[in-house]
Amino acid sequence: MRLVRLGILGSGKGTNCRAILESIKNGALTTEVRVVISDVFDAPILDIAREFSIPNAYLPPGRFRTRLEPQAEVDLVRMLRDAGVELVVSTLGNRRSSLGKR
Repeated sequence: MRLVRLGILGSGKGTNCRAILESIKNGALTTEVRVVISDVFDAPILDIAREFSIPNAYLPPGRFRTRLEPQAEVDLVRMLRDAGVELVVSTLGNRRSSLGKR
């Protein structure tokens, strides 16, 4: 069985990210997380990714509070493609509504 390759986007504490990663570790979820990306430099979600040895990255969002700058959107898509992500899980809520649109 081939695993679906996930990318997780988040900017906060990482509670949902941790739940996903623990579910994978326990065998309750059969998928693979390829990258965790945050638009907050010191977001705890990035620490959680490191704790689970998942590649992670900070994506500078630019000057807007509710969406990414156009170049940041391009960078996000490139990061997800480079990681081989097939499905994006956003734990951002409505903070950056344009994350994951492309």
